[in-house]
Amino acid sequence: MAVKQSMYKGSSNVSGIVNGNVTDDSPLQTNGLTNTELRATPVPVSGPLTNTALRAAPVDVSGPLTDTQLRATAIPVTASAGTNLNTSALALEAGGNLAGIKAVTDQLDFDPVTTHPLVINHDHGEIHDGNNYFYTDPVTLNAAAVQDYLITTPNTAVRAHFLFDIVYLFVTEIQLYEGADRTGTTLQTTHNSYRPSSNVAATTVHKGTSGGTTDGTLIFNYQGGLSTGAGATLVTQGGTLNGRNEIVLKANTKYILRITSSTAANLINTLLSWYEI
Repeated sequence: MAVKQSMYKGSSNVSGIVNGNVTDDSPLQTNGLTNTELRATPVPVSGPLTNTALRAAPVDVSGPLTDTQLRATAIPVTASAGTNLNTSALALEAGGNLAGIKAVTDQLDFDPVTTHPLVINHDHGEIHDGNNYFYTDPVTLNAAAVQDYLITTPNTAVRAHFLFDIVYLFVTEIQLYEGADRTGTTLQTTHNSYRPSSNVAATTVHKGTSGGTTDGTLIFNYQGGLSTGAGATLVTQGGTLNGRNEIVLKANTKYILRITSSTAANLINTLLSWYEI
């Protein structure tokens, strides 16, 4: 069968025999395949491809790309109180984390010579926070006389960090018992070391004990002082017990601080100090 020029694409002659049922009704292809013929979903391709044609979601690409176009989740990069630096690198925004740090460091005191920051230790800091308390008591004991102090801690999460200093004139024994079941005789007045504070100690101190069946477990024992000879040859020497090692007392527990004199007219000064946190 001869094939007419109008029945094939292009303009070249075809020679030979063509097998098949080609009729004059076959589609004519006068140009290259269209975008509609190439794609299931038509996309115009005339002229340069647009951003819409290239992307599923149109994004304007004229001019520099914005932060929103570059990131899946937009993050503002302009000054915003509480989150970013101000446009000036030296300025710290109000309410931000860096501003909070600056507010703290601005309160630091520095030594004018070394420029080192001036600091206080933790115990001293508890005084300034209004958490430190103290109790003092001077007593004069005769030979073999005993003075007990009952210290009771609260049944809470608060812990008493306890220290005691005792100054004695003659031979003296000092003991601390834990877990007593005695009853305190006279409730004593304790004081806050930071006088402007209205905080009140949760730990109580009683002078004297009575009742009960046990003093508890002896956890501290100390003896000091000197008394020898008599009359013109009497030699005495007192001493001081400085409780430099803090003892953290158990909650809801009774402690007995017991002072025993081995010499007559033994003047003893007791200082109890603790902070509660």
